[in-house]
Amino acid sequence: MNDIATQAAEGNLNGVLISIAGVLLLGLLSIIWFMIKRYISSQEDVNKELSSTLKEVSAAVSEFKLIANEVQHAQKDIGRLEKDYKDHLNIFHTK
Repeated sequence: MNDIATQAAEGNLNGVLISIAGVLLLGLLSIIWFMIKRYISSQEDVNKELSSTLKEVSAAVSEFKLIANEVQHAQKDIGRLEKDYKDHLNIFHTK
């Protein structure tokens, strides 16, 4: 009878240990799932920030191109003005 009682006690203990292990496993899985969701959320935030930064850089590049184009036109205008100035000077020197 003692063997049966001992085996029953061991069976109950094993059942309790398995139950505790199951609860701990579920807890750990819950923590892992929370961490994965947090990681995904932070990656989405980083992607949003990168997207925003890329848009800002793209806008800055477009603005720089416009400014460079304006500078190029200004250089041409200055070249024409310089030529006109030299032509006017030559008119006075030849008289």
